[in-house]
Amino acid sequence: MPKPFTRNKKSVPASAHRHGYGERKPVNVKDLLESSGISGKKLRQYTDKKTYWSDVLRQILEPALFGHITNIVERVGTLTLYTSSSAWSARLRFAVAECAARLPLQSRAIQQILVRVKPG
Repeated sequence: MPKPFTRNKKSVPASAHRHGYGERKPVNVKDLLESSGISGKKLRQYTDKKTYWSDVLRQILEPALFGHITNIVERVGTLTLYTSSSAWSARLRFAVAECAARLPLQSRAIQQILVRVKPG
């Protein structure tokens, strides 16, 4: 049986550069957030907005309907409410349309309210 020929590679194989399991430095969540550009101040502002809107909607909406809201996001001029299913999304759209006059939208500069189904 013939001997396989040798490769004339001068570079080091990629597997030689990798560290073994457990030899890498552990990654902190704080470091990941800082590298992505999300600072503690921005994170607090996001959670403050979310808690504000959840408190307002909890007072206005019925508890069964509020329980199916999975996320609340306030972006430039838009308040987006995410629900757990399309059926609850339709019910929430009607409920928000009925009580839109009681929502403090002018103080937060919100022009529209979107209701969407949670992705995934």
